[in-house]
Amino acid sequence: MGVLSTLMRGLIRGADRMSEFTSKRGSRTHNKGRGVRPTGLRLSSRKVLYIRTMIPEFVVPHLEGFKLKPYISYRSLKGTDALHIFIHIVFISFGEAIKDRTYRLLSRQKAHFSFSVIELLLKADSIHS
Repeated sequence: MGVLSTLMRGLIRGADRMSEFTSKRGSRTHNKGRGVRPTGLRLSSRKVLYIRTMIPEFVVPHLEGFKLKPYISYRSLKGTDALHIFIHIVFISFGEAIKDRTYRLLSRQKAHFSFSVIELLLKADSIHS
């Protein structure tokens, strides 16, 4: 194994787990104990007594007739762009009073400064509060 691959393994796995876990470091039933719950008891004779209730059992529901698919579609529906979401969620929730107030602020401040729509909504919200 090369030096570069050994260094990369040290960065990825951590310094305490840097060397490769081979059969010389433990048998196939050896458990290092990192993030794994014990599945039995260790006897004084150094044997392991496996206990069925200590072994994790995963309960999976019956998925026959389940309508959702096991993947996520990355296609977005029509009308989910940022402007559409802003108009339907933020702007409508403030109501008619803010629409009138933002129009007045736009007409007053048009000659002096250029405000973004968000700044105008925040100003109008602070005036009405």
